[in-house]
Amino acid sequence: MVGSIGMSRGGYCLKGVFCGGVLILLTLLSSLSYAAGLRVSPSDITLKNVPLGVVYDFEKERSVFLKIYNDCDETGTYDISSIKSSEINNVPDGYGDIPDQKWLYFEKERIEIGPHSVGKVKMYLKIPHDEGYYEKDWVVSVRVKTTPKAGGGISLACHPRIRIETLKSKDMELKP
Repeated sequence: MVGSIGMSRGGYCLKGVFCGGVLILLTLLSSLSYAAGLRVSPSDITLKNVPLGVVYDFEKERSVFLKIYNDCDETGTYDISSIKSSEINNVPDGYGDIPDQKWLYFEKERIEIGPHSVGKVKMYLKIPHDEGYYEKDWVVSVRVKTTPKAGGGISLACHPRIRIETLKSKDMELKP
């Protein structure tokens, strides 16, 4: 008798752990499908013949903005920063990390976007004028990260990649 009572308690305990695990999994999946509404463009871009010592304005030079798509039913807040691509194992063959990821910067580092809307953020790049920076092939990544709402703990991020190919020599710079 005692053995069967112990077994039944163990059975209840095992069932409770299983049900609890299923509830946690369902909660996570529902949060992920909600947070999965994050898209970013461009996802990968190559800039060729980037000059040194001047601000490269993506909008003026390429008509490109960082676009963040909120496909969710609620307003979302997104943090934007530049990171070295090696931090996320996103360095393509033939490129190296940019020496300083802060050379890529944005008009704002946080944006709030309404439901089913698109936010645009201007991007800028300024590589210091240094003879050693001619003829370089670098890569830098953008981190666009959701800011979790109060009580929510899941944050997703997208990491578009920007390849940068600097001018081959000082002679290629445009003269005013």
